[in-house]
Amino acid sequence: MTVLLRAAGAMPLLDQGRERELLTDWQENGAREALEELIVSHERMVLSVVAKMGAGIQDREELISEGYLGLIKAANLFDLDRDVRFSTYARWWVRNHVTTTYMRLRTIVDGPRGTTRGVGPNLAPVTSDNDLVDELHCPEKTAEEQLINKSDSESARKSIVDAMQELSSFEREIIIARNLQTPSATIDVLSERFGVSGERLRQIERRAMSRLKYELLCRGVTSFRVM
Repeated sequence: MTVLLRAAGAMPLLDQGRERELLTDWQENGAREALEELIVSHERMVLSVVAKMGAGIQDREELISEGYLGLIKAANLFDLDRDVRFSTYARWWVRNHVTTTYMRLRTIVDGPRGTTRGVGPNLAPVTSDNDLVDELHCPEKTAEEQLINKSDSESARKSIVDAMQELSSFEREIIIARNLQTPSATIDVLSERFGVSGERLRQIERRAMSRLKYELLCRGVTSFRVM
């Protein structure tokens, strides 16, 4: 983590004028390169927030990914009419995403045996992944059709399909089996099918869901329930 912080600290800071140019280009034109420059320039913020969590090395990758999601959410929602620095606004979203995920991971590790893994809705200000299951269960349709039909526009439908294609076929299969099928496949069933440990499958599922959220946000899909 120290090495990552040093590398991030070497990245040049943006002045307020450049910040607003990039935010305008992203919000009005959907310029992904503008969003990427914003993310890279604020990477040190994400790493700093994650470092303060004191998470083990096995959780850091997921927490950093969630921090990036917080940055993207901030870039989507930032009000350019307000005289506020983007970093001030973005820090709240980064902390929100990182803290919520950290609490969920700790519950998975430390929760009593025999209880449902995860956190209650009072601990998750951001919509949980389980809402995706509630919204999309529909045995008559394929998983891809369920995803597509949740969108209101052609461009958003295309964004969702494109986002799913950014995942590996293995990741897509796990997300579909765990979240979009009725009934959903259990970890034990998938573990036996793929010859992978249950804990490893959970890690892959969490990482894939984070990547899917990231790709959807990068494509401007902010109202989709997976967020």
